Amino acid sequence: MKNKLLLLLALSIAFFTGCKDDDDPEPPTIDKIVGQYSGENLKATIDGISAPEGTSVQIIQKDDNTTSFKLINIVPGYPEFEIPNVTFEALSRAYYSQLKGSITDNVSGYTVQADANIEDEIMEINITITEIEGEPASAESFYNKTFKGEMAIDLGLAPITMTQRVYVSKPSDKDPNKLRLRIENFSFQGINLGTIQLDTVSFVKRGEVYGFTAKDRELADLEIPGVTGVKLTARGAIVEDHIMKLNLMVDASPLTVNVTFTGDTITESADTKINLTIEGDAVVTQPDNSKTPSIYIFKIWETATASQLKLTPKIELPKGATLDSIVVRYSDGTKSMLKEGESIDFSKIEGEKYDVKYHITPEDVRYPSTKTLRLEKMPEFKSIYKMNSWITPEEKEYQEPMNMASSNMAADFFPLSGMMIGHPLTATPYPVTPDGDAAKIITRDTYGGYIALMAVVLPKVTAGHYSTEHSI
Repeated sequence: MKNKLLLLLALSIAFFTGCKDDDDPEPPTIDKIVGQYSGENLKATIDGISAPEGTSVQIIQKDDNTTSFKLINIVPGYPEFEIPNVTFEALSRAYYSQLKGSITDNVSGYTVQADANIEDEIMEINITITEIEGEPASAESFYNKTFKGEMAIDLGLAPITMTQRVYVSKPSDKDPNKLRLRIENFSFQGINLGTIQLDTVSFVKRGEVYGFTAKDRELADLEIPGVTGVKLTARGAIVEDHIMKLNLMVDASPLTVNVTFTGDTITESADTKINLTIEGDAVVTQPDNSKTPSIYIFKIWETATASQLKLTPKIELPKGATLDSIVVRYSDGTKSMLKEGESIDFSKIEGEKYDVKYHITPEDVRYPSTKTLRLEKMPEFKSIYKMNSWITPEEKEYQEPMNMASSNMAADFFPLSGMMIGHPLTATPYPVTPDGDAAKIITRDTYGGYIALMAVVLPKVTAGHYSTEHSI
């Protein structure tokens, strides 16, 4: 009997021991819980309030074997927010995972703490978000600065990226601890929505970072089709005195647009001074490139033919500027848009209302300019004076062409000069005489000599020429 009892006891111990070995859960490892938790697999509270739909939490295992939380649509103004260096522990109650992490991020302006438990593939996480107030700081050193970089616009699909600029200037209330932000030509998917401008934005310093925040600002200048009452929340920081990080949340219910921007300070030129040159047989004068005019004028002969007026102006732009378009306004009222290097038919352009317009954007895109090229016609002078009218001056033997002068009066002094130099010298034949409808001009041998009393030297030869017509 005793042996049977001992046998039963041994079997019972073996049975219960075997059951315990089968039911004990294995301690979880970090690789078993890496992934994204959302929907029914996520029970999240944010500052004690249940998280709204659309939130999720990722557990990420980094290459350096550290663990991070990525909070998605949880931290205001940051569609994705990462908490690095999360601790992991497998607790023995029934073997569930516990993760904890926190970060004080001066760039975003938040301290975020997250405590999570994971059991049966369900995450329970409590998140607390605290704003870092910072100390008021002067923003004056950043006034009139331009930050240029990459902007990403997220509508819930794949983000659209583009090059954009953010301009910082003095606020309207002139408070040195505030600034004004401006983003011009804000657009996505090819639609220009207008300008984002935030005035009187408070400026603070958080550690080595300068920060600024604007909440629920009305955007009167931003036009989204079918949406009224657009609001914007902006959170940003300037790092190392020259790098701007900016997050925007545009509330255009039912549409929410998340925007991120990272850019560096740049100095850009507003120069739009161009050089225009036009080559061709019909061109009399080039445009005046010595100044920075808005209207450039070149002159052509009025006798130029249509083929001579097919010209190709050459344009030189200042550094960083771009030629957006060339628009020709013809005299018949039509317009044509040309590309650089295409010829222009100036025979169809006449009058101040008709010209060529060059639309130029300088390196500093806030200051676009339009330059106008116009032509003026000049008469081609070929006036001919027929010398068929002659007069005889009073008490003179020679004749003069009407309304013109000649060297005959000087030749009248030849006899006097001849007596002084001891050589015979006469005024006749006179150097200028009538010859039909023209003038006959001869060269005289004046011998040459020196008149001591008058300190005058006579040339050996007085030059002249003969012409059937005299043109001026």
